[in-house]
Amino acid sequence: MLTGYDTAVATTNAAALSSATGRVIGRVGVDGLVDTSTSVAIGSGNVRGIASDNGASFYVSTSTTGVSYGTFGSAAVTQLNTSATGPVNVRGLSIYDGQLYESSMSGTFRISTVGTGAPTTAGQTITTIASDGSATSPGATASAPGAFFFADLTAAVDGVDTLYVADSRTGGGLFKYSLVGGLWTLNGSIVDSGLAGLTGSVSGSTVTLFGTTATALDLFSDMTGYNGILTGAARASPPPRPIPPFAASRSHRRLLRSRTRRSRFRRRRSAKAKAPAPTPCTLSRWHGPAAPPRLPR
Repeated sequence: MLTGYDTAVATTNAAALSSATGRVIGRVGVDGLVDTSTSVAIGSGNVRGIASDNGASFYVSTSTTGVSYGTFGSAAVTQLNTSATGPVNVRGLSIYDGQLYESSMSGTFRISTVGTGAPTTAGQTITTIASDGSATSPGATASAPGAFFFADLTAAVDGVDTLYVADSRTGGGLFKYSLVGGLWTLNGSIVDSGLAGLTGSVSGSTVTLFGTTATALDLFSDMTGYNGILTGAARASPPPRPIPPFAASRSHRRLLRSRTRRSRFRRRRSAKAKAPAPTPCTLSRWHGPAAPPRLPR
């Protein structure tokens, strides 16, 4: 699901539109169809996060009304909290292990739970996740969390036990935390200034993450597992392989295919001989509008 503004395409400074302009909740189906027919009235703030675990109901956050709950196809929403029970300037939203979480930069709030489970009524209390309160904790006031991703990497800890946060401050980047002794503890970071969007997937103990900045799409792969130290550095992705020009004759096409096969064989043989040792975490970066990075074979 995604968010936007109920106004004409190419409208300048859409984030400054008044509350009379609806905020759009969009849905992309598994069939590829995009539905942006749902417009909701949630104030004049910037529409930001969106979360749903079924595609029928959703949570949406703004810079002025906190988190609201609604149903796709309906213009009515329920504001879950006011400034009396938590921040109303909210950034990211996600649902993990049946619990709704948010990110914010209001006061001491950073990564927090919204009520208990997946709430649908007003009056919810926002609670910061437990940490040691240090300058490196996920609740550090110097941090600027945007999107985040939780993972369950060990059976030794009940529920989600690993947290990745996109920190958009200058000199920020991807931060990793593990739930140790009931407290979220820093497990290293990778500098990636301006990182704001983040999502991912888990396969065994390997976590693959996709992040966004204002100018790039970033790919991370963390193989260190639960409570493992996140290390690594950015690396440039290779440019897309050029497509050979059209060959007019059949013999010319055969010659091109033959040369291409030999060239690929030489490159692969050379790559195997010169391949560097794998690192615990790598970051590949794609700066649009060129083609995105190709994953290793």
